[in-house]
Amino acid sequence: MFKPVTENHLCLSDKIVEQIKAMIISGELKPGDKLPSESELCDLFKVSRTSIREAVKILSGVGFLKIRRGLGIFVEELDVSYLINQISPILVQREDDLLDIVRVRKLLETHAAAWAAENATLSDIGEMEAAVNRSNDLVQSGLADGINLSEENLKFHMILAKSTGSKVLYRIMQSLWDILAQARQVTVELPGRKEQSVEGHKKILEAIKSKNPEVAQQAMLYHLEAIEAVVRKSD
Repeated sequence: MFKPVTENHLCLSDKIVEQIKAMIISGELKPGDKLPSESELCDLFKVSRTSIREAVKILSGVGFLKIRRGLGIFVEELDVSYLINQISPILVQREDDLLDIVRVRKLLETHAAAWAAENATLSDIGEMEAAVNRSNDLVQSGLADGINLSEENLKFHMILAKSTGSKVLYRIMQSLWDILAQARQVTVELPGRKEQSVEGHKKILEAIKSKNPEVAQQAMLYHLEAIEAVVRKSD
């Protein structure tokens, strides 16, 4: 289970952090499990109390552990946002990864579009319209690139998620922000995607403005299927 650590390029507390974090992610340590006492951890890792306290402080700060006064140190439920941010740099490395992300988006965002059509306020619609107009201006002027256009596209989708009124959906989309930003920078540079993206957003927005959930859901599905088709064609 716990293994003694020795100092090299990493300080002792960092090595303890990495070892405990790996045990939690692998499932060897499960949510609700109680860690050995501070003195027992010192013996197991062969380190001082200072190193143990520093490691526990770091792991508590990112949501892996919880210190319960008078009870001990316990494993927390994994912080999804933290984990997504940790793995996002390696998620979009192959075409298959990109296709998987599009499929996940189809599951989430088609329903989000329908909810937005039911719940979006005039303010939400105004913000979405502004994002679409900025995207359109970038494309028409020839200034659109993978960074500035993907930023505007991402704003559109995040405003849409907020307008659903679902705090859970919005938090999920926030957690996926880095992955989606990375994926869009790849897809928007594919041939024909800049123009397709703007037109797709216009159709989604029109359906939301018309308060038509079915049409909004279908417009989002067409939008994401167009991305999927372009990704497949580029493979």
